[in-house]
Amino acid sequence: MPNPLTYAWTRLRSAATRSYSLPAPLSWRLLLPDRATAVQRAMLLEYLQTGNTFARLFDLGLALIFWPWKSLRRAWTLTRLHARKVSRFRSRPLQFLQQIWLAWCHGVSPDMYYQMGMAMSPSPIRPMEWMQNGHASLLSRVFRKDKKLLEINDKLLFAEIMRKHNVATPDILGVFADGKPAGPTTGLQLLEALNRRNDLYVKPIRASVGLNQLLLRRQDDGAWACTPSTYSSPRFSSTLAKFGKQSLETSQIYRLMCHLSSVCPLIIQPRLVNHPNLPDLGGPALQAVRILSGMRGQEVVILRALLRLPFRDQIASQWGVNSAVDLETGLLGSTFEDYPDPSVSERFSPEGPVIVGFQVPCWPETLSLVSRAHLALPDYSFLGWDIAITPTGPAVIEANGNYGFSSLQKPSSAPIIDEKFLSVFEYWANRPKAELS
Repeated sequence: MPNPLTYAWTRLRSAATRSYSLPAPLSWRLLLPDRATAVQRAMLLEYLQTGNTFARLFDLGLALIFWPWKSLRRAWTLTRLHARKVSRFRSRPLQFLQQIWLAWCHGVSPDMYYQMGMAMSPSPIRPMEWMQNGHASLLSRVFRKDKKLLEINDKLLFAEIMRKHNVATPDILGVFADGKPAGPTTGLQLLEALNRRNDLYVKPIRASVGLNQLLLRRQDDGAWACTPSTYSSPRFSSTLAKFGKQSLETSQIYRLMCHLSSVCPLIIQPRLVNHPNLPDLGGPALQAVRILSGMRGQEVVILRALLRLPFRDQIASQWGVNSAVDLETGLLGSTFEDYPDPSVSERFSPEGPVIVGFQVPCWPETLSLVSRAHLALPDYSFLGWDIAITPTGPAVIEANGNYGFSSLQKPSSAPIIDEKFLSVFEYWANRPKAELS
């Protein structure tokens, strides 16, 4: 830790300006032997034990000092912006008072009140049953000695595990690291692979939320067009800009991969395309299905599912609107955004296709694939899966330890901590520590 005074001043400025969510709901209910409370208590302990415990406690104390004023101001702002949209569920004054009660007594941020669907939930609200965004990463580590989660964070290792268990996942055509090809594939073989393919997808070996990704598309003249993801680091963007926005030859693509890999190690995969029976949104990105599953003994429990519908100008599914998927039928519900705005729609956009009632193709096969994939990672209690539904069937894109709780709760306005969830959590909580990886 740096000089204590310097550290304290830095954290003080951060606490005064940073976002509203606390590391875990802080409530007097944490002292009660409630089943849902046990989940929140486990995550709070995980937060405090990760890294320097003193620093965590210091940060938590500072956050609590600023919390009353910041949450009050945010509750007032969000009530003015959104309360009218959900006034059929509860009056605007009641929405404001509930935000204050949840923030001050239970550590639930006003943003999450709308973003998780609590404003549309039937009364009474049991705050300890709801999980705020960011807490999934804590939950993923609670029952693990190894907190790095390499099996899901390292895409090379993840792909190897999936292949060993015959789980469909995109091929890896090449690997670049430290400015040159890496792994068993030679530079000549990579050039030959580039010449044989039409569209390719490039992503970091270790990264999340679509960071530093690149879509390579073959044009009619044989050259390549490069489309980066919206979310790219400054160094990645500047390196890409040196090659210009014009079409690139295959040899230039090879050099581009070498340069970009000096920013972060990269893998090259064939670009997957959407199943023709998925909604036509007009963009190049995959419409990934996000499925939350839990491992209970040798049984995989499917907890929630939604379809990510990316906007036309995106190459990754992280940015767009979502639609909940009915676990039994595979039918889509209303569309919504993963923001505090509680608005929902039947369409993808005002001019876009109707989404409600749309049947996700290959739904039974998708659920079966997720079950087989989670069985390949039996040391993980909960995982969020991104699944591509392609013309040849579903394929696992990746597994996530941070799977976005708000978007899984918002469409049904129902808390994630229900009987199915608790059956998984309690199975792991009751396992001897010696059995945990």
